[in-house]
Amino acid sequence: MKEYKYEPLKQFFLITDKNKIKLTYEEIEEIINNELPSYAYKYSTFWSNGGQYHDYAWLDAGWRVKKVILSEHIIFEKVKDDKDYEQLSFIDDMKKTKKTKYHPFEKYLIESEERKIKLTYIEIEKIIKEKLPESSYKYKEWWANSRHNNGAIWLDNNYKVVNVELGRSVEFEKENKEKSFFEKLFDKFKGIWLKRK
Repeated sequence: MKEYKYEPLKQFFLITDKNKIKLTYEEIEEIINNELPSYAYKYSTFWSNGGQYHDYAWLDAGWRVKKVILSEHIIFEKVKDDKDYEQLSFIDDMKKTKKTKYHPFEKYLIESEERKIKLTYIEIEKIIKEKLPESSYKYKEWWANSRHNNGAIWLDNNYKVVNVELGRSVEFEKENKEKSFFEKLFDKFKGIWLKRK
């Protein structure tokens, strides 16, 4: 779910000849000709490199966030080479996922045979053995069907979020689509990797 209001920000990064840029919140709002949401001022996760539905504005342009001073400014830097990207391949994602609190949730979805799954926040927190971040209680965007650090967990397992009751429950539904040979092979290796965990 791309928010195209951030497209001007992407274009800004594509045409600049600098390698590092410091932008105030006001400057960013001027570039996109729109207001940033309130949580952009409150939570640094809004500015994460792969983790949000709008981060394409800098990642797709070959930039990443280097530093966040909430409500003041953001420092962006140009990615020098492929190694600088945080989400380049599934192998990189697996290395990260292995260390994240969401790994048990991914395993839960892989092993589920249900087409529809409705889980309360408490149930999800029991699965991951940790509390979900505050932003997941306040903002539906946290549950966006976008391939980021969280969304990839359900999207890569053929589920999508169909309903969110903030602070209460999340409903996932398995998509009915025939997988290609490569997708099946991918799933096979992924399953082997998770069993070895």
